Amino acid sequence: GICYRLVGAQRFYGRREVKDVIAYLRLVHNPKDEISLRRVINVPTRKIGNKSVETLVEVARLADTNMGAVLLELAARGEESEYWTVLGRSARAVWSFARLLAGWIEVAQNFSLPDLFDRIVQDIEYQEYIGEGSEDEAIDRWGNVQELRRLAFEFADAGMIAFLENLAL
Repeated sequence: GICYRLVGAQRFYGRREVKDVIAYLRLVHNPKDEISLRRVINVPTRKIGNKSVETLVEVARLADTNMGAVLLELAARGEESEYWTVLGRSARAVWSFARLLAGWIEVAQNFSLPDLFDRIVQDIEYQEYIGEGSEDEAIDRWGNVQELRRLAFEFADAGMIAFLENLAL
């Protein structure tokens, strides 16, 4: 019956903020990665709830494709896309995320891994998002993101594939 708090038991790669950024990078590398997509589509919150995600899953299933392909089509065509009306009220929020994803894919093709990393973190305003808790916790979380960024710099020449493979090990 004694209250306690477990501190420092979670490994670096198991921390929420590290897993989030890695999921973003995996999604950029492979837009078909639905596990990563589900993790980050509403992180930070962008008004894409579970119902919207399930609608997106259903749209992809009916179109015999994957959610990433639906997002990229939506990013390219916007309201002209056949998926716009099916997504209903969530279409604008999903389209906004889809445009971010398409932009990051373009950045990944033309810039280095650290540039992509910085762009993602900046575009999603991740520092502000993780700073919503206590100040000490926010500093620790941002430090973890910066440590992951440092690792990304070590793989600047090797590229994103080598970085993601190293993380998987």
